[in-house]
Amino acid sequence: MTYLDNAATTPPLKEALLSLQEALADYYANPSSLHQAGFRTAALREEARQRAADLLGVSPGEVIFNSGATEGNNTVLRGIGSLLKRGKKIALTAIGHASVENTARALEREGTPLVRLPLIKGGLIDTEHLEGLIDSSCALLSVTAVNNETGLIQPIQGLIRQARALHPDILVHVDAVQSFWSPLWQEWSALDWDFLTLSAHKIHALKGTGLLLIRKGRHLHPLLTGGEQEHSFRPGTENMPGIIALGMVLRQLAKKRDSFLRKIRHLEESFISGIDSLDGYILNREKGLSYSPHILSLAHDYIPGAVLQNALSEREICVSTGSACSDRDKKNHRVLVNSGYTGQQALNTIRVSLSPLNSEEDITFILSALDEISKTIGPLYRKVR
Repeated sequence: MTYLDNAATTPPLKEALLSLQEALADYYANPSSLHQAGFRTAALREEARQRAADLLGVSPGEVIFNSGATEGNNTVLRGIGSLLKRGKKIALTAIGHASVENTARALEREGTPLVRLPLIKGGLIDTEHLEGLIDSSCALLSVTAVNNETGLIQPIQGLIRQARALHPDILVHVDAVQSFWSPLWQEWSALDWDFLTLSAHKIHALKGTGLLLIRKGRHLHPLLTGGEQEHSFRPGTENMPGIIALGMVLRQLAKKRDSFLRKIRHLEESFISGIDSLDGYILNREKGLSYSPHILSLAHDYIPGAVLQNALSEREICVSTGSACSDRDKKNHRVLVNSGYTGQQALNTIRVSLSPLNSEEDITFILSALDEISKTIGPLYRKVR
């Protein structure tokens, strides 16, 4: 099988699987328990917290473990409830992840006004036209750093600077789930955000574990009430196997990120070069914009994305037509259409997403398959058009 759907989830590193086995066998004690077994488990939790803090350039006290970015995004958007009750607004784009978009829409139905940020072709936030949109009535700016469908990198530094100039007290939330292979990853410690959300399974750790980073001095109302775990921001017994596995993966990634990134960039270049030589395909990328190398969105002139996806799946090649959280809704092309692409181009799009575990052979295989599919199926859809 050729797995090229790494933006949906990544295969766990062997270190994650080994640590999972060890955690289940030896570190099953509740980390809140005041006995030796509990202390040992809690020590591993704090070791993982320190690794996350070191990698992101924050203090351990700013790192909260949770179930993933969907929970984190909900916690941030809903956690500023006291501000929203006073009529404050949320500023965001129309191309964020479903866990941001649908939570914002739910809050809008409950009476929270939304401010939609302007976009240029490709989905880039137009930072030159924020005046009159972001002002003292906005409680929160929520932005996705790297788009999960196109790989577009937003100008986070300039956006935050402009937002702070217009409203110094605005809170800034960044969904950083897809940012690991982008240049932004090494900039998070220097950027002026307030809340940052991440998912472990997008960086070769395990599903069901995530990180919510809350800058010191910032406050949120927790989604849940219960015990005092995670500084009372996330009550409930922690997912220790997932946290321990994340800690092990973070240690490996800290050592290997540079070499892994070089490999992904090489695979990206090979894929783009190959697509340029094929008839019928176009990359959903705009000149002058920046993209993370691990996500490639491409469309066929005539063949629907769902058909391409199925044809590739029959050849044991795994890709998606968009976000896995929206992929089953074949009519949901919100991100691409709001990024300025036509409905037809959005309909005909698939997403290929890479990891350092992929190989040059994987790229050669999918390019050959795409060429064959275009030549055999393409003429049929061209006649229909």
